[in-house]
Amino acid sequence: MQSTETQDTPDDGDNGVPEARRSDNSCISRIPAEIKNDSMECKVIDPGAKVAPRKVRTLIYALLCLGVQSFMSYDGGATPASLDTIQEEMNNAWSEAEFGILGAIDKIGMTATSLIWGRVLQHCDSKWLLAGGLLVNVAATSLFGELRNKTSMYCTKFFLGATQSLQGVWATVWAVTMAPPQSVTMWLGLGGVAAGLGNGIGT
Repeated sequence: MQSTETQDTPDDGDNGVPEARRSDNSCISRIPAEIKNDSMECKVIDPGAKVAPRKVRTLIYALLCLGVQSFMSYDGGATPASLDTIQEEMNNAWSEAEFGILGAIDKIGMTATSLIWGRVLQHCDSKWLLAGGLLVNVAATSLFGELRNKTSMYCTKFFLGATQSLQGVWATVWAVTMAPPQSVTMWLGLGGVAAGLGNGIGT
């Protein structure tokens, strides 16, 4: 006698998908119009927001990154503009090569100390380092305007470059860490603009 029993088969529905595999949250059972736009938006994470609001960070960046960088770059334009006066006051004691070294030695100081500052900033309080660097920069700038000895002027220019390097390394790291994600590139670029502006004002 032939069996009349029938085996239950899952109701595949219109789409051929078993009922057990379909759910309201499944993309298979939802048409595109039902997928909300906000579920496909990419949310940008701003780590700096945990430290300070965006307006406060922008103010800090404008004052301590751009403002200080512009101030420290002032001597880069003032030194070339003062060469004739220096030569006159020192009775033509400078050669062209010595003037070239005088104009380049602050850049040598920046290059020589940049790697050192990166390590020091990892182990020391950045606030005290920056405050000390700013004071040294002010003192070296004042001494450079008063001294009329080649060796002393070379040393003061070297220290000017070293303090500028400290500020540049810190400002770069701070901008990368604290800038809004969509503004990181612009903030980094404005640092160079501030330095150029300081040189222009010094000239």
